[in-house]
Amino acid sequence: MLFGVITTIFPDAPAIGVVRQHVDDLVLVGDRKTPPAASSDIRLLSIDDQFAEFPEFAGLMPFNHYARKNIGYLHAIARGATILFDTDDDNAPTAQWKVPQPEIVGAISGKEFANIYRLYSDDTIWPRGLPLDHLQDAQNFTVEERRGSDAAVAVWQGLADLAPDVDAVWRMIYDKEFIFEKTPSPDHVVLDEGTFCPFNSQNTLWMDPSSFPFLYLPWTVTFRFTDILRGYVASFGIWRQGKRIGFGPATVEQARNPHSNFKDFLSEVPMYSLGRTVYDVLAKSNLNGGDSDLLVMYEDLARAGIVEKEELVSVERWINEIKRLCSTGQAVP
Repeated sequence: MLFGVITTIFPDAPAIGVVRQHVDDLVLVGDRKTPPAASSDIRLLSIDDQFAEFPEFAGLMPFNHYARKNIGYLHAIARGATILFDTDDDNAPTAQWKVPQPEIVGAISGKEFANIYRLYSDDTIWPRGLPLDHLQDAQNFTVEERRGSDAAVAVWQGLADLAPDVDAVWRMIYDKEFIFEKTPSPDHVVLDEGTFCPFNSQNTLWMDPSSFPFLYLPWTVTFRFTDILRGYVASFGIWRQGKRIGFGPATVEQARNPHSNFKDFLSEVPMYSLGRTVYDVLAKSNLNGGDSDLLVMYEDLARAGIVEKEELVSVERWINEIKRLCSTGQAVP
């Protein structure tokens, strides 16, 4: 069952109606600023709903914060989600949007950091979260064709046209609408273990329920770092499971909600300065592919000063909620 999960203060945003047409069920996670939804076809989790369903975990998530989206993930898992479409209220799927099932993929290896966006454009562009000291790296990674059925992709990251997920440095320099004009061959690529490209929460399909624990969004880092840090953690955890992260062409158009680029920049400063450190910390984490890996990685990140120790309480509660849902048969294990 394909669930979409969005957190919003605009429950009737046009893009949300488009998302609803592409999923079996859609969950909107409300916050203190979220008014009721006009459409009865969309499930809006109010603050009261969140506390009724997950009282302990809902109390750990801060209000007016993107990490409340975690409660939407749990709600979808509890209702049997087998694929989870993670997106935002300003990303509208286009006619090209679909769950990827490529016959052939390009497997990428040979670098620790790879700017996948450059496969889909000859213009200067990079994903939010790519360490800035890697912007000028030559794109000399190895691409090997493989059967798509052999790729074991746990997460597909689709790109976004018009306002792609780039950082504030790019936006302050270029400040323009952007279209990914290239289609590489193969048009979907998969990152081999150790090769990392940041992925976000805007046009992202989580394909494997065994990797759902890595959906967790941290709340003790800045807003613009939240989903990027999640992507680092998820990549290492998913690699240890023997699975991969994949990227594909732009299949949504983002009509970006109002932002201050400079405020975004200030929120991204830790992301710029800590990306390399996060990679190195997680590369040394003692992972076994089991239930404890998420907590192990966050304990290592806390020791490195990247997240606060309070984060560990939330991570433990999250893991317990996932286990509870699976043990009661509400969720797919």
